[in-house]
Amino acid sequence: MFGDKLSYADIVTYGFYMTTLVSFAKFRAEIVDIIKPKLTPELVKLISVVESDPLVVKHNKVVYILRYFDSTGLAESSRILLTAAGVEWIEEHPEWPQEKPNQPHGRMPVLIEKSTDGSPDFVICESSNIERYLARTYGFLPVDFKQAALQEQVRDLISDVNGLFTSYVYCQNANDRAMLFAKFESLLDTLIETQTALLKDNGSTGRMFGNSLSYADIVAYGFYINILINAAQFKPDIANLIKPKLTPELVKLISTVEFDPLIEKHKSKDGSLVAVVSV
Repeated sequence: MFGDKLSYADIVTYGFYMTTLVSFAKFRAEIVDIIKPKLTPELVKLISVVESDPLVVKHNKVVYILRYFDSTGLAESSRILLTAAGVEWIEEHPEWPQEKPNQPHGRMPVLIEKSTDGSPDFVICESSNIERYLARTYGFLPVDFKQAALQEQVRDLISDVNGLFTSYVYCQNANDRAMLFAKFESLLDTLIETQTALLKDNGSTGRMFGNSLSYADIVAYGFYINILINAAQFKPDIANLIKPKLTPELVKLISTVEFDPLIEKHKSKDGSLVAVVSV
């Protein structure tokens, strides 16, 4: 409509006709037959030009949108899962707290699965819920409920460890902070012992379950990249406190996950975890 490249007017026109001719047809089937004869050759050409524009083609291929802050945090495991699944996805960083009321539960991360049939997009929130949905959808969790539960309980232990560290960070009382950090360290030791035992039981291959990348592997890697790198902004010496606790089995897991071909395209916002644990 304006100039020689994709414009706002072109986009909203295309969006209008997409909604009217595709989405509304679910509620009034004859709407297509009513509107199509009204379309001029010029409008038909606009629709074709917009739909074939490289920018729109890329958008239409997107299956998922992940909303979170521009940091690793609670979304890192979901990023890895999306990359490992080999699906098209993009990330959005809503203005915060301005966009807080517009998010489910007023929280992030949020996962949006784009609709392909004109129905409403599928939207979910809460980090572990998003992870489990993706892990089940793309085969990183076993179909068998009992086998899946063995991996999920390790993820829940990670949540408890993260919760204690978060409480420590936001606590204002010095004595309480010391108590919370001691609890964090104690539960972290339990997590490390649990993960190490699983790795040993699986032949010390760098994987906790089976012989391929699993949900348990991914969330373990996501946890350590957060606690060893991202958490330094809250406790600068945390890497020096935790690195000596890491067993050879866990160091091997970190390397195995980071160099897994399925996630070679994943570039963490915090850089290489292997580089950190190898120093």
